[in-house]
Amino acid sequence: MLRQTDSEEWDKDLQILVHAYNNSVHATTGIEPHRVIHGTQANSPLKNTIPDDEPKSRTPVEYAEQIEKERPKMHETCKGRILKQTEKQKDFHEKSKQINDVEIKVGDKVWQREFRNGKLSAQFIGPWKVIEVNEPNIVVEIPAIGTRANNRRTRVIHKNNCKLNIEEETPGHQDSTTGEERGISL
Repeated sequence: MLRQTDSEEWDKDLQILVHAYNNSVHATTGIEPHRVIHGTQANSPLKNTIPDDEPKSRTPVEYAEQIEKERPKMHETCKGRILKQTEKQKDFHEKSKQINDVEIKVGDKVWQREFRNGKLSAQFIGPWKVIEVNEPNIVVEIPAIGTRANNRRTRVIHKNNCKLNIEEETPGHQDSTTGEERGISL
């Protein structure tokens, strides 16, 4: 709305926007912000221009007493609804952000996800040896680069950002046992 209007006169529209915000139902509390703070629904600008035919039945003191009596109830209602919505959002977050249930043990080798831009960059780096498991994180040992082979580093990785290294036998590799030792007869 403000982008479509003249940017020099944004302050004239601000009061209308604040009034609209304060009188719209809040998604978490289910109550308008104006009602939470003041205890009553705000009058619209149109209602303020039309004279009220009904005589005022209560004095300002009675009005203040009523507001003071209803405000704690309103705040308790809001607290309850906020706690309920917080629990609902927490459950949704936990369901959508589940941790990988892959069993990773000390001594396993893992690949770490590499968050890089570009289609041709490597998606995973490693493999690195796991030296410690602290759920949901693992600590891996990164081999030293260069001449200092004894200078090893460690890195903490979340389980969701790694995958197990599956070591396969190479095609040219032959087992030293003969067929007879393995129970195969020719």
